[in-house]
Amino acid sequence: MSELWSRWGKKSGLPLPGRLPGDIEIHRPGFHLYFPLMTSLLLSVGLSLLFFLFSWISRKF
Repeated sequence: MSELWSRWGKKSGLPLPGRLPGDIEIHRPGFHLYFPLMTSLLLSVGLSLLFFLFSWISRKF
């Protein structure tokens, strides 16, 4: 899935979020874990603000 995301990002020219401080990455022999904690939090806050603005604007008009 990440390879598909990366290919799409390169073709579209849109900037993709990188590995931010706060993301969890664990390397062990035969095991690799990457959990984008900070990226997920920033995405959640951004989407929440966007939906709040949409609902606020729709109530005003």
